[in-house]
Amino acid sequence: SLARKHLRTRFIRVDVENAPFLVEKLKVQVLPCVIPFIDGASVDRLVGFELVGDSDNVPTSSIENWLRSTSEFWGHDESVGRRS
Repeated sequence: SLARKHLRTRFIRVDVENAPFLVEKLKVQVLPCVIPFIDGASVDRLVGFELVGDSDNVPTSSIENWLRSTSEFWGHDESVGRRS
């Protein structure tokens, strides 16, 4: 999993039914939604999985590649969840 590979990065999964305040604050309208943050600010957004696959069974490596290619999420050191 990504969390095991990137130990200094925090990954969370939120049940939107239990966190409507967060859904509203982040303006999440479509699920799944992946939002990487650096220093408390969102740097990108993956809405649905069309960009990384065409099914509900998207490999974790596809999401990792998206994170790497669409933002500076891991900066120069891929084990760190903030800019280097």
